[in-house]
Order: sequence, then structure tokens, then C-alpha cells
Amino acid sequence: MTLLCSTSRDHLIHVFDPAQDYQLVQTLADHSGPVYSAHIVETEEEHEIRLISCGLDKSLLFRILEVTLFKIC
Repeated sequence: MTLLCSTSRDHLIHVFDPAQDYQLVQTLADHSGPVYSAHIVETEEEHEIRLISCGLDKSLLFRILEVTLFKIC
């Protein structure tokens, strides 16, 4: 699965699905400051989608994304 994430100064990370016309999949609000970087990794062994992010709040966050597969009609 291919996903796109965007980071911003509003402390949010938005995750989009390019296969569904860039529909918003998830919004994360775990940082207490601007978010400067995020990286999505799909693990081979666990078949999990992980998101790693860092921001001005000096935190490095690791998450496992739960993406529900859906079809737009």
C-alpha cells in the first residue's frame, strides 16, 4: 500500500491514499509543536504500516497505522 503524509506547523500529520484520489485516511495530532518530518514504512515481517515523525517539540514518535481498506463508489 502506498500512502502520502503531510506535516505542518499546526501540529498535525495528515495521511492520504493516492490510489483513492488522495482521499484523507487519517489525521494524527500527537505532537505538541510543529511537525517537520514524517516517514511511512511498511514492515515485511509484521506486515504493518508504521509512521515515524519528529517535530519542534523535540519528540520522535513511532506509530502503527491502522488503515481500513475502502472503495469509493
